[in-house]
Amino acid sequence: CRRVGMVVARTGSTGSRGAAEGRRRLVTTALCALAFFAEVADEQITPALFLPMGKTFELSPSQLGVLTLSRALVQAVASFLTGYLATKYRRVTIIGAGCISWGVCTFLVGSSVTYQMALAFSALNGVGLAVVIPSVQSTLADYYPAEVRGATFGSVGFVSSLGGVLGGIYATNLGARAVMGRPGWRFVFHSTGVFSLVTGFAVLFFAHEPPGSQRSPQKPRQQGLREHFGTLVNV
Repeated sequence: CRRVGMVVARTGSTGSRGAAEGRRRLVTTALCALAFFAEVADEQITPALFLPMGKTFELSPSQLGVLTLSRALVQAVASFLTGYLATKYRRVTIIGAGCISWGVCTFLVGSSVTYQMALAFSALNGVGLAVVIPSVQSTLADYYPAEVRGATFGSVGFVSSLGGVLGGIYATNLGARAVMGRPGWRFVFHSTGVFSLVTGFAVLFFAHEPPGSQRSPQKPRQQGLREHFGTLVNV
C-alpha cells in the first residue's frame, strides 16, 4: 500500500507540473502574439499618419518617407545584435524591454514639436522593433515540437497581420481629427505607445522562458561580440 501511495503521489506531482508548464506556455504564447500585434501595429501607424503630420510640420513627401526609412535602417542594423543579446539575457526579458523601448519612442514621436525630433525618435524606434521578432520566434520554437511549430507560427503570424490591419484603420480614422482637444495623429502615437508599454511590462512580469533554455557562459564582452559576428560571417 505504501508503494502504491508513493507511485500515485509521484504521478499526481508529475501531472501538476505538466499542467503548470502548459499554463506557462499558453500565457507566454499569448503574450508573444500580443507583442507581435503591437509591433506590426506600431509599424503601420506612421505611414497612415503622413498627411496630418505633413500638415503640422509642413513636410514634403520625401521628408515623410525619411521617417520610415530611418527606422528601417536602424532596425536592420540593430537586428545583428539580437543573437548576441539572446546568449546573455532571457529572451522574454529582451522581448519585454524591446516593447518598452519602442513604446517610449512612439510616445515621444507623438510629443515631438519639430520634424528633427520626430525623425530622431522614429529612428530609435527601430532598435526595439529589431530585437523583438527574432526573440519571439526563438522562444516559440523552443516551446513547441516540430509537429505543431508551423501551426503556432501561423497563428502568431495571423495575430501580427491583424495588428497591421487594425493599426492602419485606427490611425487613418483618428489621424485627421481632434481628440480631446489635441491633434488626432498625436493621440494615435501616444495611445499606441502606451499600449506597447503595457504589453512590454506584461511580458516582463508574466511570460516564462522555455524550460531547459540555457544561456551560454559569461565571456568578456569583446570576445563574445567577435564570436557572434564571426558566426554570422561564416554562415
